[in-house]
Amino acid sequence: MKKLLYILGITVVFLSCGVDDYIYLEQVDRSEITITLNTLATVRLPPPPQRVEDYFRNYAIYYRIYVSGNLLEVTIEEGMLSTVNSYLYSDYSTIQPYTNPDTSTSTNVGTLFTNRKYYTLDTQFLPGTYTIDFGQDPPVINGNPIQRSSAVYNPAPDRLFRNQTDLYSAENASRNSDVQPTTGGSGPMYTYVAMYVVAVGVSDNYSTIYSKPTFIGVFRLP
Repeated sequence: MKKLLYILGITVVFLSCGVDDYIYLEQVDRSEITITLNTLATVRLPPPPQRVEDYFRNYAIYYRIYVSGNLLEVTIEEGMLSTVNSYLYSDYSTIQPYTNPDTSTSTNVGTLFTNRKYYTLDTQFLPGTYTIDFGQDPPVINGNPIQRSSAVYNPAPDRLFRNQTDLYSAENASRNSDVQPTTGGSGPMYTYVAMYVVAVGVSDNYSTIYSKPTFIGVFRLP
């Protein structure tokens, strides 16, 4: 009888204390992203599963611009990142483990990107299909010009994603915090942007939560 009461008591304790369910926002599957060379991407963003739709808010795209002395006109694969810019390879290598859908991570995604000086586009993307076209001048998403983050104060020469001298000149470095200079080279300069997409939501205690990031690709600015 005492043993039965003990078991019942333990059961009541566990039921009364309870543990909040972990809110898991679904990562965008890489199969939902189609890349054409280094100029075009089609990104399909699915609606959230019903179990987390009350927490889901939108999708966000993180980006960083990299300056390079090398002109690449093909799809930029992982083995080519250091050819673009050694910092691009370093940043990608740091972020890559957190994009793996088969592993668990505890790092705050917002902090992960902030530490690598990545910024978000101001657009809050809802479920749907988006065409990111860097073959246009200026580049567009679904026909609308892509704007650099408003968190970049007074960027030079403007907020458009274009390869211009003012974008990578040393005197504008403080104005272009979303741009990573090249580590060498004195000839013609080219600029590329790396992009990731994440799902963003709000937890029960009103803190921002994220899905794992998914790498979209690297694109050359016109």
